[in-house]
Formats: sequence, structure tokens, C-alpha cells
Amino acid sequence: MNLIKSAVTGFIIFTSLNVYAADYNELNGVRVRAPGQAETYLIDQGQRRWIPNPETFNNLFSGEVTVSIDSINIPRGPDMTNGAILAQCNATVFLIDNNVKRGITSPAVMEKYGFNWGQVQSTHCILLDFIQNGPTITE
Repeated sequence: MNLIKSAVTGFIIFTSLNVYAADYNELNGVRVRAPGQAETYLIDQGQRRWIPNPETFNNLFSGEVTVSIDSINIPRGPDMTNGAILAQCNATVFLIDNNVKRGITSPAVMEKYGFNWGQVQSTHCILLDFIQNGPTITE
């Protein structure tokens, strides 16, 4: 898959994309919207996850970097939680979503997913200890 980020529009342009692939994990981190549709999805763990509203989108992501593709063939995963956030304890940033915390493994992964560093909420580690661990977000 070849990606080019347009400096003019800020949109990611796919120069080649097989949306019929057997493994959609190569699309992890991409935000997609079907042509003519308002619903935006995050590709995560090879599944498309609906982002329920602009507030949740803005809690997590920087910019409106969304790819317009026919995403119907990408399996539907669990919807993002209304009000999902990014939280930080010590040096680790977590996505808090669907009652689990998922560690984000590196700044490169933050960039790949388009997560917004400016929206990361610093919190006491003891508070995060009460949230169940989920799968780590990796490249």
C-alpha cells in the first residue's frame, strides 16, 4: 500500500489500495469515510470502528485526515465509545475506549493513527490501574 499525504489538502491519498484484502491490518490507523456518507471509521485491528460524533473524533485525532473509500468490505468492529479519550501515565499514552485502556507503543504509532498529542490527558497512574487492559496499539 502506498500512501501520500497531500501538503495542500492534508488528506491521505492512496496510490494503490486493495480494499478486498484478506488482512486489513495494513490499514490500521487510517480513518475512512465511504463516498457520500457522513460516518467516519477508524481502522483498528483490521476492523472499521465507527467514531460516533465530532466530539469523540476531536478528543482523539488531529485534523480531518480521512480517506474516502468504499469500506463496506472491511469487517465491522466495535464502535468507538462516545467520549473516548487519550490518557497518559508516566511515559505511556493510552486510548481509553469501551471500558479498556490500550497502551500506544510509540510516537510513531501516535502519528500513524493520527492521535492528537494536544488532547492527551495527564492522569494519576492509580486511576488507570482500575481500568482493564486491552490489546496494545502497535504498528
